[in-house]
Amino acid sequence: MVARTRSRANGAVVETIKIESSELVAKVKKTSAPRAKKKAVSKPYIEDVLGHIVIPEDHSLPQSFVDFHTPEFVKGIQHIVAIDPSLYPVIVHKNFTHFQRQSVPQLSDEDLIVSYWYSLITGVLAQQVSGASAKAVELKFRALFGDLKINAHNTLKLTYDQLKSAGFSSQKLNYTLHISQVFDDPTSNLVKTQFYDESLLEEIVEELVKLKGIGMWSAKMFALFTLRDLDVFTYDDLGVARGVARYLGRRPQLLKEIKTHVHSSEELRALLKKRSKFEKKDSRRDWVPLHDEYVKQVGLRFSPYQSPWMLVLWRLGSTNIEILENSSVRSEASS
Repeated sequence: MVARTRSRANGAVVETIKIESSELVAKVKKTSAPRAKKKAVSKPYIEDVLGHIVIPEDHSLPQSFVDFHTPEFVKGIQHIVAIDPSLYPVIVHKNFTHFQRQSVPQLSDEDLIVSYWYSLITGVLAQQVSGASAKAVELKFRALFGDLKINAHNTLKLTYDQLKSAGFSSQKLNYTLHISQVFDDPTSNLVKTQFYDESLLEEIVEELVKLKGIGMWSAKMFALFTLRDLDVFTYDDLGVARGVARYLGRRPQLLKEIKTHVHSSEELRALLKKRSKFEKKDSRRDWVPLHDEYVKQVGLRFSPYQSPWMLVLWRLGSTNIEILENSSVRSEASS
């Protein structure tokens, strides 16, 4: 209820409005009601957008695509297209820049190991921050060396305060110092080129995850983008999970076959009891997650070229149509 009263103050008429507390509470409750969560808005699917690209009968890749990429990566792409030709348009419409064929100076063993060390510590810098922030810290870090060579040994010569001045958080600074100590130890497997040449991917990853700040995902990303290993697969990556969900969502028969395979194995069937990483419902998603075991089986289907397959999945999982529209030659089979 609203009550109005009038009084005089200094010759002026003053009107006072009183609202009973119960009504005020009701009004507050009404205005402070939580807003409904926005539902995910589906965007045009990449396979539909690229429907204009014709798939050759022999599935041959465009020469410009072949010339751009490393020979081994091209073999991997040919392997994927042979298994599923329908992926041809998604694959060839744009190059995969991380596997570009280019003239790279032959590095000495020492410089190669330094490049591995640097890749790992810059990866640590990039964790949980924007690319611009990580780059700013990296530039300040490099400036600390002056005329000295940037490597693990000289990093350990810098003081704690010098490194902090570059913008390192305490945790990332500790990670960087630990990784530098390992790479400054001549007995470490990680400073021996033959270790990388002769070891299985699992053995390299096992050694990498011993480093502070390097988890399984980071180790596999290092193997993929720095070592250029062609059979890396991170089933628990969000982009991979989304890509698989969209890929199998349009191929129900294949999904049925994969589920049948998993359920026919007592060992694999038991793993389905474990909660999948992306099982939790999220109203912001416009895709339905599949169990990790199904995602793994999709990856194994394209082995020993799971790395290029993972890049394709990231492409399937991304619906940034603006990027597609800005491709330099959208009307051709490659860009």
